[in-house]
Amino acid sequence: MRVLIVHQDEEFRNTLKYSFDGIGYEADATGDQGQAVLLYRTNKHEIVFSGHNPPDLDALMLLKTLRSEYPDARVVISNPQADLNQICAAIHLHVFDFFPKKIEFRQLLVLAEEIQEAQQRLPAPSTDAVAADNSQMIAREEQHSRLVLEYARLKQAYEDLRGSKK
Repeated sequence: MRVLIVHQDEEFRNTLKYSFDGIGYEADATGDQGQAVLLYRTNKHEIVFSGHNPPDLDALMLLKTLRSEYPDARVVISNPQADLNQICAAIHLHVFDFFPKKIEFRQLLVLAEEIQEAQQRLPAPSTDAVAADNSQMIAREEQHSRLVLEYARLKQAYEDLRGSKK
């Protein structure tokens, strides 16, 4: 499985890369949006992890760029400073997963393993391409629904906090 790590913190980025490499994944890492897009075009990673706003990167712009060229791109964003507008924008762009906190390697590993297992369950492309497309669409819709529910929960918590301050 190929993983692309896009994060502004070089030490964190390299730690994730070496961790994935160490367990047999093929990982690429960069802190640059243009390089991230080139790496994705070249290597077609199964999952892209983008941290919050590296100097030459807007995680939402990377998501938009990749999803416009590759609708099945699985982009995970971690942004501890995200506001509700950013979360809504990510959901609208069909982010694969969004962590409104700093993400840890084990969380990314769980996501990567889930993707790998889902890929193994899909029928081979030569058997029934329509069924495979339907399975992918259902998986995307399930993920999107989960994110919409998470957004609703966060919005309600925000409204509750606002109401308790009055």
